[in-house]
Amino acid sequence: MGLARLGVAKLIIIDYDVVDASNLNRQMLFGKEDVGKWKSEIVKKRILDHHRINEKMEIDEYNWCALKNWGKIVEFAG
Repeated sequence: MGLARLGVAKLIIIDYDVVDASNLNRQMLFGKEDVGKWKSEIVKKRILDHHRINEKMEIDEYNWCALKNWGKIVEFAG
């Protein structure tokens, strides 16, 4: 959220997990309606709906395991 509010031009969200009811007490981005949905998709939607300052900001989201896709992640950073 902080990066979106700073106006970065591109944000890449990578997470290979779904929202579980046990997440709700410690992760403010999610509500009961999000249980079972991909975390990366919910975060992208919340940023676009409520936190994006730069209207030209690009957001890519991937439901990837970081360990299995580390090579692709390194490419993003390059």
